[in-house]
Parts: sequence; C-alpha cells; structure tokens
Amino acid sequence: MDDQWHDEPPEKRGTAFGDEAWLYWQHDFRGRYLSIQHAHNAIQEGGKRRGIMTALFMAAFREANEWNFTSVEIEGRRAYAQGIQLFRSS
Repeated sequence: MDDQWHDEPPEKRGTAFGDEAWLYWQHDFRGRYLSIQHAHNAIQEGGKRRGIMTALFMAAFREANEWNFTSVEIEGRRAYAQGIQLFRSS
C-alpha cells in the first residue's frame, strides 16, 4: 500500500567540500525540521577540519531557515556519533 503513495525514493540533499567532507540531509515537512542523515570528513588538518565542518553545518542551518523549519536534527546513533566525533577530533 505504501508504494501507491511513494513512487520514488526521497531525494537526498546536502552539502559537500569536494570529495573530502559532506553532510547528507532530508527535509521533514511534517515535523518542520531538517534531518542530517550522514556526516563525513576525511580532512586531517585540525584547523581546516573544524572550519570546513562548521561551514557544512552552517549550510544545513541556512537550508532549514530557507524552508522555515524550526530545527536541525542529527538522526540515528551512527550519524550523531559521526557528527560528534568530527568535532571532537578537530
């Protein structure tokens, strides 16, 4: 029955810094929030690493603001742990 309502998978959105760092997110229109699904950063330099991740998260906040969402959330244990680890190791 669910297939009758959703013919296509949800479109993945996000932001990236080349092939080295990215965030993927989805819009939750019912809950009015942006849901970060995956965070990745392969950059090793401390200052550069933190600056790039800050810029990527700011892009997520701007996206949420453009859609008038009330919050940005990191979904799932894995994505949350990835996001926290990226900042701790910076």
